[in-house]
Amino acid sequence: MNEFDSIELLEATIRQAGNYVQPTDDLRPKTLEAARAATSQRRTNWRAGSLVAAVLLVAVAQASPYFDRPDPKPIMATAVNHEFALRQQTLERGVNSSWALYEAFCELRSKQAHLLKDSL
Repeated sequence: MNEFDSIELLEATIRQAGNYVQPTDDLRPKTLEAARAATSQRRTNWRAGSLVAAVLLVAVAQASPYFDRPDPKPIMATAVNHEFALRQQTLERGVNSSWALYEAFCELRSKQAHLLKDSL
């Protein structure tokens, strides 16, 4: 017996079983009702999930001002203040302005690095 004989035997068995299995008269209405119920449940679940997501989004938006966020000063304002302090030091100490600018730049970069490190 080869593979084709076994397939033909299987098909014959299925055909014979077709005479024994008869669908009931209410099979189609039951199937349609089950499909409608499943679709309705899916829609309800989707709407509930959307509602929960919307409520969560609104809650986070309302609570966001209360989160502890640093109040960063603009870097440009910090740089201007630093340059003013540099000029004051140059006048007070009598240091060359080029060298004082280099030191001020290094100090500014160090402060920015600390601010960035603290914000993370």
